[in-house]
Amino acid sequence: MLNPSSKRVLSAQTAKICSASLGLLLLSYGQAYAYVDQSTANVLFQLALGGLAGTAMVGRLYWPQIKAFLGIKDKPESARIEPE
Repeated sequence: MLNPSSKRVLSAQTAKICSASLGLLLLSYGQAYAYVDQSTANVLFQLALGGLAGTAMVGRLYWPQIKAFLGIKDKPESARIEPE
């Protein structure tokens, strides 16, 4: 039976192997001779915007943990300048 830490190693190795295989597969193709119309470009654009929005939301959700990991401290209340 595998312990929990070895499961993580196996999944990381699996991810690396899958990524390398996909990269080699994509690089092995020649020219596609395909037509990309406006609707296909629109879907790709929406995919990119959705990825950016998702990344922003995850960053906002985990921002306190990211700051703690980087060692960034909040300013004390007395040092903050309030607008008049």
